[in-house]
Amino acid sequence: MFSKMIQSLKKLTLKQIIIFAISYVLLLMFFVYPTPYEVLLPGGVEEANRIITIEDSNPQSGAFYSSYVSVITKPSTFQFVLAKFNRGADIEKLSKSVSQLSVDEINKSSEIDKLYSIHTSIIVAYREAGKDLTYDESGVIISYRAPMFDAFDDFRIGDLITAVNGETIKNKAEFQLKTVNIGCNIDINFTILRNNKIMDITTNKTIYESNCKLGLNLYSYYTNFVGNPKFDWGDTEGYGSSAGLMQTLSIYNALIDEDLTHGLQIAGTGVIDINGAVLPIAGIKQKVFGAIKNDMDIYIAPNIEDSSGNNLYMLALEAKRIKNSDIEIVPVKTFAEAVKFLKEYKK
Repeated sequence: MFSKMIQSLKKLTLKQIIIFAISYVLLLMFFVYPTPYEVLLPGGVEEANRIITIEDSNPQSGAFYSSYVSVITKPSTFQFVLAKFNRGADIEKLSKSVSQLSVDEINKSSEIDKLYSIHTSIIVAYREAGKDLTYDESGVIISYRAPMFDAFDDFRIGDLITAVNGETIKNKAEFQLKTVNIGCNIDINFTILRNNKIMDITTNKTIYESNCKLGLNLYSYYTNFVGNPKFDWGDTEGYGSSAGLMQTLSIYNALIDEDLTHGLQIAGTGVIDINGAVLPIAGIKQKVFGAIKNDMDIYIAPNIEDSSGNNLYMLALEAKRIKNSDIEIVPVKTFAEAVKFLKEYKK
């Protein structure tokens, strides 16, 4: 068969060969070449206590669920066109800096976001429940590096910074204190842990849009939790930090005497910060679609604006209207507001 194909090709004219080659390249680009976008598709829900479990937790009659979207990062032109015709899909253009990262780096960044959200959920829930919990602060971990800064070539996503100019740092606040007054083009020495190896890196801040920065997104890195939380997210759906609010509610409910689920299936979304504030997320309509598909009773939505100025609660209501669902959408700005709603809930 291969020899017959060669013979057939030999019979082609130069013009035909050129047309064939161009057609092949165009088809390859259409089905394979990545575009600088991210496609968000309706996802599903996952019970929050699959990720974090509390030993000797109080029983609950219902359940808390985090919701997730199905994401195609850097889709091919073919996938992009299909998404355009999918009413349940949203297409977001990747920022110039993010589009320069590989898919592996973007996924690694999302994994770190997830781990940080788990740690934060544990800390906030224990504090709000008035329960003892101790942990170590072991430095700051890099979850993102921007290509337009000098430090981009020196650091990797996942690097753990433990010292600045020879002085140990425990958390993000200490890191900022050590670096805030250092000007641009001045060498800064960082001690890092990368792939279980201690390394020293010397780099500097870069002037970008009139600001002098390193161009790194950092999280405080928490370790050695002493108490009774256990977490294992190796077999869970989705990455990122958007499950933070629901994880925190699930842990909190396991620690207190009252059952806040009221026998209901409660889904939601929202990043949680260390102070208990709910922060923006992406793909809320796709998340609500997934919650409706899985017969959730309540959906807790951030009552705040996303990076495009859209109120996430209003987008959640729009998703409810599109699906003509009777799911109850609850707006919150803080963890405390979510708890207040659940404590006062009447069926």
